[in-house]
Amino acid sequence: MRVCHVTILHPRGDQRILFRECRSLALAGYDVHLIAPPSEHQVACPGVTIHTGPRLSAKWRVLLCTWQVFRLARREVRAEVYHFHDFWLIPFGLMITWFSKSAAVYDVHEEYSRATARSLETRTWAPAFVRRSLERIVNALETFGARRFVHVITVVDSITDRFRRVTPHVTEVRNYVRRDLLPADPPTREQYLARPPVVIHQGTLSALRGSDLMLRTARVMKDRGVPCTFWLVDRFLGDDQARRRFLTHLEELGIADCVEVKPPVMYEEIGKYLMQSRIGLSLRVLPTGYDAPTALTNIPTKLFEYMGFGLPIVAIDVNFHSIFLRETGAGILTEYEENSVADALERLLNHPDLAYRMGCDGFRAYQQKYTWDSQETCLLEAYRDIARRREPSTEGAR
Repeated sequence: MRVCHVTILHPRGDQRILFRECRSLALAGYDVHLIAPPSEHQVACPGVTIHTGPRLSAKWRVLLCTWQVFRLARREVRAEVYHFHDFWLIPFGLMITWFSKSAAVYDVHEEYSRATARSLETRTWAPAFVRRSLERIVNALETFGARRFVHVITVVDSITDRFRRVTPHVTEVRNYVRRDLLPADPPTREQYLARPPVVIHQGTLSALRGSDLMLRTARVMKDRGVPCTFWLVDRFLGDDQARRRFLTHLEELGIADCVEVKPPVMYEEIGKYLMQSRIGLSLRVLPTGYDAPTALTNIPTKLFEYMGFGLPIVAIDVNFHSIFLRETGAGILTEYEENSVADALERLLNHPDLAYRMGCDGFRAYQQKYTWDSQETCLLEAYRDIARRREPSTEGAR
């Protein structure tokens, strides 16, 4: 069966899309294609044919992007199943469902209805009733599409439960990390203690993910005289202007000597920086208006990457961090405040045996519970279900 994954927002080298889902399907024998925006870097995955599609640079262009993707899908790819990853591609999924013999799969990465409404909270022209109305509209579009798509893939329980009230054809596939990219054993105590005092943040940088808090924390650590270096992998959410603002703030705080912005690496090389670090950092917070029961809207993949390399973790005490760190003992939870984060970092740097033990606890938890193997099984079972349900129409076509 020919399968095509489609995105107009995510980079073509997206970990979940290309290096987990597409790769797993290709290894299982599917003819896998990917339509994704252009990339400045060479991106490839064995068994996956990549097609260059449009990038959604502005929301008002969504209908044009949808039409371009639909034409590309029909003229070049001609897949039996189109697995799309953006809320804005729901019109594409409906077009595939209504105007072709192919099927559409909707992969829901986050709570788009809430996220869209919350994005308007800083806009003075958008009163509360506008935000509530927008949330209902997004919810209605997802519900309308889910009832017509052949399957819905989700990432966390709260999203899964919501869609199961709409359709029985829902499978949860969490963002866990591939075992083959991570070490088979944690570092030895001697190896860990030989590393320089490096605190790493691997993953997208933005205000919501704590980029400003990282810089303020680095300033506190420098003022306290604690020797350490912050490594921030250079993946900024937004345009070049966001990156320039961040670097300007770094210079203004006078911490250029203890904060290094590292160039990004391909997914297969995630250990390049992690194997040289002492502590993993995850400072993502909840957008305003999210309550604790619905807070687990996405799981930071970096948590499992840190665990897989035996790094203790310092993270903000919110649901999507605490449910993993409290259960595993893999790190320290802090308040969203630079002195609190600095206290946790200083404690781990000054007590390396404690840090090493937490890193080993995290590694064991990763090996036992959080590898991609279990999620790959769920994904492949969902595709077997799709194939079974498409068999009658395929027989009729022949």
